[in-house]
Amino acid sequence: MAETSPSFTVTMNDGKSAKPEQPVPEPASKDMTWTDGKQTIKYTATAEMLPLHTDDGTLIGHMFALSYVSDAADKSDRPVTFCWNGGPGGSSAMVNIGGLGPRRVPINTIKQLPCPTKPEDNPYSLLPTTDLVYLDAMGTGYSKVAEGYDPKKVWGVDGDADAFMRGIAQWLTTHERWNTPLYLYGESYGTMRNSVLMRVLGERGIALTGVIEQSTILDYAPFGQRPVLHGHAAGLRRHGQLLRQGRRRRRPVRVVRPRLEVRR
Repeated sequence: MAETSPSFTVTMNDGKSAKPEQPVPEPASKDMTWTDGKQTIKYTATAEMLPLHTDDGTLIGHMFALSYVSDAADKSDRPVTFCWNGGPGGSSAMVNIGGLGPRRVPINTIKQLPCPTKPEDNPYSLLPTTDLVYLDAMGTGYSKVAEGYDPKKVWGVDGDADAFMRGIAQWLTTHERWNTPLYLYGESYGTMRNSVLMRVLGERGIALTGVIEQSTILDYAPFGQRPVLHGHAAGLRRHGQLLRQGRRRRRPVRVVRPRLEVRR
């Protein structure tokens, strides 16, 4: 048989022909209207790249933010909630169009969604009670670490929280919302991020009004996979099944109730 050539090629960069870094896109906004059939809210959706700098002015990179801000004239007491999910290598899309944003991808079946799928207003959105800002962790979504900056400095527990602190401060400055009630909303690893970010924000004088935790994994780091194993074990026991020596055996559930001594 004749030898076939590979169907792909690999080009090695010599470091001299690298493409110049593309310019950062300008912010883009669009006026929109949300309704759940009972109330209607006019809001502005804005996509922007927030510049992040170290304390000495070094550019860390740009953090992508997608915000939904009510058009109400008086925003003095309207909260702003900063949202993200976990990974930690995941963007904030799932808690946006798949969660609490004003628009959602409709899911009413377990079958594969058609593509494209037309989004719709999300009746479960938090928009009636708070403005929403979705931030992508550095290196996820459209967020990008600056050329020449060591990404390891933001791809760790403390560095990640520090980057989000700077992203929040930059957004509050850009949109002049420093006096607004401030909330954090995190899901999965985002809950661990919140636990560190609360401290970092406090150290910088940025006061929080509240923190919302969804699917918390605050015991993830010190215990590795133990929470998963504990969950499986609890489920198996609940249904009368235990794993012993690699084999599954049905066993009755024995409920042990503690003996209580009541003293009068």
